[in-house]
Amino acid sequence: MLAYFDIFAGISGDMVLGALVDAGLPLAALEETIAALGLSKEITVTAHPVRKGSLVGTKVDLECHPSGHSDPPQCGLKEILALIRGSSLPAQVQASSSRIFQRLGEAEAALHGTSPEEVHFHEVGFAAGHVVQ
Repeated sequence: MLAYFDIFAGISGDMVLGALVDAGLPLAALEETIAALGLSKEITVTAHPVRKGSLVGTKVDLECHPSGHSDPPQCGLKEILALIRGSSLPAQVQASSSRIFQRLGEAEAALHGTSPEEVHFHEVGFAAGHVVQ
C-alpha cells in the first residue's frame, strides 16, 4: 500500500493518524503498535469525527497517563531512534520508521536553521520520554 499526503498547509501527528484511520487502519492495530514500543506509561487512543469548514475527517488523540510528570519530557531524534530500536516492532517496521524520523528531523532542521540532532519532536515527546529501559 502507498499513501500520498498532499500537505499544502502542513501536517501533524494526529492528522496523519486520523487519515490512516479514515483509510481503514483499525484503532486496535494502532494500540498494538504503541504497545510494541515498550513505553512505561499507559497510552489511551481515542478517535472522533471532526469538521473544519467544509472538510471532515477523524482526529486521533493519544493520551499519556504519567505518574508525577506535569511537563512532557524533551524528545529529540536520538531518543526517537532509540525508542524504535528498543521496540518489539518487526525489523522492517523499525527500519522504515527510523528512516521516516531521520528525514522528518532533517526537514525540521532545515526549516528551523539547526541540525537534526537539535530538533524537538513536540507531538511524540510525551510518550518517548517514558521508555522502559
